[in-house]
Amino acid sequence: MIKKISLQNFKQMREFTLNKVTPITIIGGRNNIGKTTLLEALFMFYDRANPEVTLRHSLWRGINWSNMSPEGLWKPIFHNYELQKEVVISIKDGKSDETLQIKHNTAFQGVIEMSPSFEHQMLSSLKNVPMESLEFVYLKNGKSIGNAHCIINNQELKIYVNNVKAIKKQITYISSLTKINHQEDARRFGIMDIEGRIPELLKGLQVIEPRLTSLSSISDGKQSLIYGDLDIGRKIPLSFMGEGTAKLLSIILAIATSKGGIVLIDEIENGLHYSMHYKLWPLLVDLSKQYNCQLFLTTHSYELLKSLEGAIPGDEDYLSYVRLARSDNNVVPHIYDMNMLFSAIEHDWEIR
Repeated sequence: MIKKISLQNFKQMREFTLNKVTPITIIGGRNNIGKTTLLEALFMFYDRANPEVTLRHSLWRGINWSNMSPEGLWKPIFHNYELQKEVVISIKDGKSDETLQIKHNTAFQGVIEMSPSFEHQMLSSLKNVPMESLEFVYLKNGKSIGNAHCIINNQELKIYVNNVKAIKKQITYISSLTKINHQEDARRFGIMDIEGRIPELLKGLQVIEPRLTSLSSISDGKQSLIYGDLDIGRKIPLSFMGEGTAKLLSIILAIATSKGGIVLIDEIENGLHYSMHYKLWPLLVDLSKQYNCQLFLTTHSYELLKSLEGAIPGDEDYLSYVRLARSDNNVVPHIYDMNMLFSAIEHDWEIR
């Protein structure tokens, strides 16, 4: 599991180090302080050799269109939009230290595909030319383990990979703004169904909807949806049971199919009534332990933090709370263990 995170020049984070990371790390702080940015950095680190590595960030933030140019796709990940800076993301996981360096390269020698309108002028539709790229350099314990170049060609994203091995650790991001991906939920449901683990999923969902008695994945030919039985004479889509039920479904499915991996959840309280919060924490701790899955959660909710007290007896060391704040034009973390958090809440200190 991740033990330490360091960032340089990534979005709001000029210099940022989080020295204590627990199996479940809760992240708070004011708006535009970097909570979502921290999740995005983690995802980018593990989302290797993906040409849509920066486009995903726009989609997660509800931006369905991006200018297909370095300015539109690449500049936003650099501190103060300065392409000449180098982004560095370093992760220590207890076994090794790995680093991702991201640079804007203006002289990458690659193969560019000419647009059809120019093909009649060329003997070939391919040409070796210097071009702009977003360069990714991967290091492990200080030694190179490959690199990749992302380019924009004819309004398409392409990537050239050199010795970059696929990461074994699975990472999943659940955005606070984008719609639930029902097809992805159905795919994960299928994995659990094949392995006979639907009773586990049903038990978790009964935290919010105790009337649920069974679950099924049903296809109408175009898409698959997960239906539940509330003993009303027919099954209905879980999405019709409310935003909270649908979101909890996505969370449980993500954790249960990410054994040994990482799940990132932005604004976990969205859609969940505050009365359910104290039931949520034991569920998350149990799922994290069962699947050896590390969780990073962001929140704005004081009620959610307050509900931790008494909800996780004996598991206080399993969680930590990180409040992000600004100091000297930089983002810094203030780390609370559970006892510190409970004391702050008891004294009515502002810790969000």
